[in-house]
Amino acid sequence: MVTPLLELQNIAKSFPGVRALNDVSFTLERGEICTLAGENGAGKSTLLAILGGSLVPDHGSVIIEGTVRQHFTPRQALADGVRIAHQEPAIVPQLTVEQNLVLGRTSRQRRDAGKDIEQALADVAQMGFPLNAKASVRGLSPAQRHALTIARALAFGAKIVALDEPTTSMLEHNVEGVLNRVRNCPHPRGGYHLRLT
Repeated sequence: MVTPLLELQNIAKSFPGVRALNDVSFTLERGEICTLAGENGAGKSTLLAILGGSLVPDHGSVIIEGTVRQHFTPRQALADGVRIAHQEPAIVPQLTVEQNLVLGRTSRQRRDAGKDIEQALADVAQMGFPLNAKASVRGLSPAQRHALTIARALAFGAKIVALDEPTTSMLEHNVEGVLNRVRNCPHPRGGYHLRLT
């Protein structure tokens, strides 16, 4: 029996006066694409935050490739190949496109990032937003910033890619470009894309 890439088991999370998640469980296999749909406030972003290690569930388990992550942190999530493109792009306007693509990488990873940067820029172009690596992010439109965030999530050895409402600021033809990129994303490490809308 093949070990699933990701299992979320009985995840629950509450905030003062609000039960955001109640006993959420699902399993995703390598190569699988899943969409979780729900109204605003349904808990999708909370689930993403738990998957990315920035929130700790009240109870439940995050299991990646058969290993239970007891103290799952953002650093551990990155080490496990978890990449999340949040609804609000996490980019630094004062930096260039290229500098934003390598944010959070070690100096050695930044030095060796040439091919990953090229692939990320190719991804952005495929979505309909050709960008110059040396351009300042300050001048990008909201749609371009979303595309850059998605491209960064897909790069650098990602195994699990979660997109939180990635196309809200995009035109229809750009949305199709994003969906085509997700559908046709080869991952030599056997990952999958978890797309949340």
